[in-house]
Amino acid sequence: KRVLIAGVGAEQVTAALAPKPALVFPIGIAPQLVAIARELQTRGYKGLVIGLSDLGGVVTTGNGKLIDGALLVNFAFDENNPDFKRLTEMYRAKYNKEPTQYVYMG
Repeated sequence: KRVLIAGVGAEQVTAALAPKPALVFPIGIAPQLVAIARELQTRGYKGLVIGLSDLGGVVTTGNGKLIDGALLVNFAFDENNPDFKRLTEMYRAKYNKEPTQYVYMG
């Protein structure tokens, strides 16, 4: 299971950890991500944490130990990739709009 954490606070982390995910994907700016990472660590979460470049802000604020082993994803998409094309088509068909970059990151 994979879980997206959006927002800051114990209630978001509680909801995210309820299904016992193997992976969490927090979105936010460094101060929000520090709070999320600290809460995940406090609760003993041992799964994988992935994030966007903002997750690097946790390191630059001196909190790197909170995300030891996290993976950062870059914004780079190959528009010719069959998976990219399929996801884009499916998203357009379901939501009648263009997907955002976060759709691809997820």
